[in-house]
Amino acid sequence: MSNLPDDSGRKSKSNTEATSSPEGNRPAEPAAKGETLRERVTREISENPKWSEAPSSGRGFVIGGVKRSSGKAASGPAERPYAVFVDDNFHYMNEDERYKDGNYATLEEAISKCQRIVDDFLEGEYKPGMPSAELYDRYCSFGEDPFIRGPGCDFSAWDYARQRCDELCRA
Repeated sequence: MSNLPDDSGRKSKSNTEATSSPEGNRPAEPAAKGETLRERVTREISENPKWSEAPSSGRGFVIGGVKRSSGKAASGPAERPYAVFVDDNFHYMNEDERYKDGNYATLEEAISKCQRIVDDFLEGEYKPGMPSAELYDRYCSFGEDPFIRGPGCDFSAWDYARQRCDELCRA
């Protein structure tokens, strides 16, 4: 983290060092038990008189003296409300094996990504003459299980995989 000068000309401390109060000599109040980093930073900002809250735009706050709020929503999750996450069927129910694939603007884009993830596995595992049930069993045991978090989504990778196994093995 870079060292930025404060109003007194001293360098501010990195986020790994103890923070100081506006007076410069007294350490900041210790974090409340169970306080998250976000909560601690928010508390420290709100307690510092050199920082001020921007006029309410309904979209958060901006540190005073840095940049006034435009009132426009920042680009990000609000513009891309569909998040695709991928679980590993081999490590069923182990959230440590989960990863986030990305955020998508539409439900159709998110579903398409999930379908590609399932299709990539099935096409890699398929052997000519293989029964549909065997391919589906391999998917349920070793494939990736993508899912979507977002409004109005009911996509099931397992249902899609069952359908695709039938299609691949019938051809």
